[in-house]
Order: sequence, then C-alpha cells, then structure tokens
Amino acid sequence: MVQDLVNSDTLLGLTKGEVYQMLGTPELQASNDSTMQYLIREKHGWNIDPEYIKYFTIKFDRNDLVKSYHLEKNE
Repeated sequence: MVQDLVNSDTLLGLTKGEVYQMLGTPELQASNDSTMQYLIREKHGWNIDPEYIKYFTIKFDRNDLVKSYHLEKNE
C-alpha cells in the first residue's frame, strides 16, 4: 500500500487534516509541523537499538499542504 502511495500523486495537495484522516496519527512530527513520519517497519537484533527502520515521510508547504513524500530507511 505504501509503495502505491509513493508511486502516485494521491497525497499531493492534501491538507494535514486529510492526511490524518487517511493515515492516522504519525509516529514522529517535526516541531515546526512541516514533516510527518509514519513507521513502516522496525527490525531489532540483539541490541536494544533497532537495526533497521523504514519510515514514510511526508513534507508540507507553508500552507500545510502536502508538497512531497518518500520512503526513508535507516540502517
């Protein structure tokens, strides 16, 4: 489902309220509200810190409309 969103322009131009309604509350949100991140996958090994994290990141313009989004991996 996430890859379908990334490959389409479905979210472009939506308001924050519309994104909340469609995807729910994000796991992370920038203090200036310009970026939201939804956790897609988190993998743990023997350590307490995750070995792998994948987020769906959404960026908003100054009018709180979606301007871009992408998948972000931290390995």
